[in-house]
Amino acid sequence: MEGVILLSGPIGVGKSSFANALVERFGAIKVGTRDYILQQTGCDNERRALQNAGDDLDRETGGAWVADCVQEAEAAGTAGPDALLLLDSARIEPQVRALRARFSIAASVKLRPHDFMPLPFCAPANDATRGSCFSSRSAGSRLMMG
Repeated sequence: MEGVILLSGPIGVGKSSFANALVERFGAIKVGTRDYILQQTGCDNERRALQNAGDDLDRETGGAWVADCVQEAEAAGTAGPDALLLLDSARIEPQVRALRARFSIAASVKLRPHDFMPLPFCAPANDATRGSCFSSRSAGSRLMMG
């Protein structure tokens, strides 16, 4: 495996959209913590229950459960030696430390609410332009290719 890309940021910031763009652009293999939490805890598949179950796993494992999740995905054999794994959410420092202890981290990306524009974003018209509108998806594509 070539390495792991870690994504972090608050709920609703666009981690999944950003992850999907990385998968599409670079062929990364997405490792989702949601399925792992559901498998390990049997909690309800809704945001609050998943968050609480993840917090419980953090307390029980010191954050190492996230590295276990990535290791399980790697062991599943879907990733070849040149594969890039993409973890959709590393929320706390102990999780990041556990991941760094086990894997080569290719990149760590923390998304903040103002990193993405609302959909659609319209620039106001001024003397030189008529104004323009574009989606955050097209803006994300430009960022990825730039």
